[in-house]
Amino acid sequence: MKKYLSIVLVLLSLAAPLLADTTDTKGGPNIPKEYTYSPDSLALYLDMNYANDDQKLEALYEWITHNMSYNVYITFQSKNEAPDEEKEIRTTLRLREGVCRQFALLFERVANALCIPVFMVNGYTRSSNVISPYPHSWCIAKVGSEW
Repeated sequence: MKKYLSIVLVLLSLAAPLLADTTDTKGGPNIPKEYTYSPDSLALYLDMNYANDDQKLEALYEWITHNMSYNVYITFQSKNEAPDEEKEIRTTLRLREGVCRQFALLFERVANALCIPVFMVNGYTRSSNVISPYPHSWCIAKVGSEW
């Protein structure tokens, strides 16, 4: 029995460096890479590893904010192309970049896959009582009985 336990421990210690690079994170929750290429797999991971909706949404928010880059120069469709939210989400996950709209779409899609009511809001931001002329997108979520 001790011989087998020693062999298992040696194999695990040798495999540790190979397993070390299986997460996709620059901070935030350590979600294994294989769960980060589709909204449904992200939802599955969050559902398996977090106890309640608050924790799931917080982990999703943290993962998006730590693993996606903001890139205002990226475009996901030509002006002649009809909007395709699923394509935007797939592209965002593949490139790991986008703008507020793509991040909000991703957040909304994953949360809805978790059966958490979430809606994307389009509007404008305000800073020091000045409304920005640039559009912005964000999400609202219902956790328990509160939005």
